Amino acid sequence: KGCYTGATVKTSDGRYLMVELSEKSMNLNGIDLLGGVIETKTEMQTGENIFQSLYSELEEEGCILKKDIKELYLRAIYLSFNTYIGFYFEVNLNVSVKELFDRFKKNNKDTDIKSLKDFSRDEYIKILRNHKSKNKQFIENLLNI
Repeated sequence: KGCYTGATVKTSDGRYLMVELSEKSMNLNGIDLLGGVIETKTEMQTGENIFQSLYSELEEEGCILKKDIKELYLRAIYLSFNTYIGFYFEVNLNVSVKELFDRFKKNNKDTDIKSLKDFSRDEYIKILRNHKSKNKQFIENLLNI
């Protein structure tokens, strides 16, 4: 079928980011991880292409630039419940949630994204655990390993 990326994104002040989706999004979830479908125009020649796809999604959805990333790890590759291949990343940023919210407010051009949301770790884990997507519940389990 296809491939997609998803990331747990943690700001420098310890907040966890998710996106609130607009009614224009094809994604049926109201709130989701930053990431997205790897575009068909992306030629997969090396593993680096998957990272490039994530960088593009972070910038497009959250106005997060590559220079904002302190650490980035590919944590899991899995076959999702709808037979897509998921690439799950953990991302630590060197910018605060306030900086990102200000930047998002000024620069967001993605009509699929209504807003950025931030949560404490406990709130974030609870959202993943109770999410209607089994993929998010799987990621919650990874975070608690």
